[in-house]
Formats: sequence, C-alpha cells, structure tokens
Amino acid sequence: MDFGVAMRQLESLERELGLLYLGFAESYASEPSLAEMFGGLSNEENKHADIVNYQLRLFRRNKGQFKDIEVDTTEISRLTEHVRELKNRQESLSWEEALEVAYEMENTAAEHYMMLAGSQANPDIRGLLKAMASSCNEHHSRLGQFFINTGLDVKRDVDFEIEDHDHEKAP
Repeated sequence: MDFGVAMRQLESLERELGLLYLGFAESYASEPSLAEMFGGLSNEENKHADIVNYQLRLFRRNKGQFKDIEVDTTEISRLTEHVRELKNRQESLSWEEALEVAYEMENTAAEHYMMLAGSQANPDIRGLLKAMASSCNEHHSRLGQFFINTGLDVKRDVDFEIEDHDHEKAP
C-alpha cells in the first residue's frame, strides 16, 4: 500500500480514538477522575494524529525519500472500524466496560505499531511507529493503574479482537 494512504489511515485511527475518548469523558463527567483521564487520552490521541499529519506533509514534499516504504494497513483498518462501532454504542457501555475496551485497544494498537515498525527499513518511519507504540503503552499503563486504584480487575473476555486469535494481556 502507498505510504501516503497508510499515513492517512493511521491519522484517521488516532482521530477516531480521540473522539471515542472524548465521548467517554463526556459520558462519565459525573466521575471527575474518569472524565479527566479520558479527556487527557483524547487530547493525546489528537496530538498523535497531528504528528502523523506532519509526517504525511513531509512525505508529500519528499516522495522520493519514501518510495521504498510499504505498509500493510489491514489491522489499522480493522481497529479503526472497531473504534467507529464503539463510538456508535459508547453510551451503552458502563464506565468499567469503557475502561476495559480502552485498555485492550491501547495494548492492541501498541502491538501492531511495533509490528509495523519492525518491518520498516526507513529509520524515520520506524521511529514514528515506535513512538506511537510507546505512547500506546503509556496509555495502557495509565489505564491499568486506574484499574488498580479503583480496585477493579481487567476482564480477560473483553469483546475486542482485530485478529482471529486471542491476545494474552497482563494488567
């Protein structure tokens, strides 16, 4: 797949996550710490989208530098579609379910960003994808800490898969 198309899909995923988290923040406004956490995640996802957009602008100016880059966006597309579905039913989720879904999404996104980074010969793109994975890992850790602080356990049967096999997750 063309690098520009891949970057637009990645930007779209980050924007959709930002909107989902903003929706969660608004839905759970009566729980200040939860609303603050989701609001912060929303802002950070939008910053990620801005970083991807910046990389896309660089690509447009220097296409020759990026001609050897190939990115399989199948998993990014599946994740984006799942986020869109969640946005459509976010109000039906309890705050515990919203946390569980976010926890799993961040872990899954981190895994896929690292997988994509490992397949990149271009050091700039590899670095971008590793930074995205690191940020997702930070979000995952923050969500996990929220679970610990509230005394909740992360369910292992969260309805979130973008592949046909289960992923083992550590809280």
